[in-house]
Amino acid sequence: MSLLELRDVTRSFGGVTAVDRCSFSVGAGSLTGLIGPNGAGKTTVFNLIAGAIKPDRGDILLAGRALGRLRPHRIARLGLSRTFQITRALDELTVLENVVLQRRWESPKRRSRWPRISRTASSDFSRSPAR
Repeated sequence: MSLLELRDVTRSFGGVTAVDRCSFSVGAGSLTGLIGPNGAGKTTVFNLIAGAIKPDRGDILLAGRALGRLRPHRIARLGLSRTFQITRALDELTVLENVVLQRRWESPKRRSRWPRISRTASSDFSRSPAR
């Protein structure tokens, strides 16, 4: 079974089709890339997967579960979220803080595990500035 699967996903903006019948699957534990030229629809695909925008048609499944019309925060609680490109380093944060920054979007139960992790991080590297 695929961890993530897109089946004939299509998304248009006005008269422009940004993603046209996109289908692929990603297996658990795999390292997968999505490449293409500027304007090919890569960012739109990531936004569709994360629930930021909804497909006009097609299905997106996470571990066999249809994401359907779930909102992004519900999808994130299932363990899938996206990050945005940041063109500058977050110098004021430590390496550890940069790594766990995304965790603020998780459910309170899952988020409660992170203080334990940050307390047990013994590496000087984890507390180093991210420069």
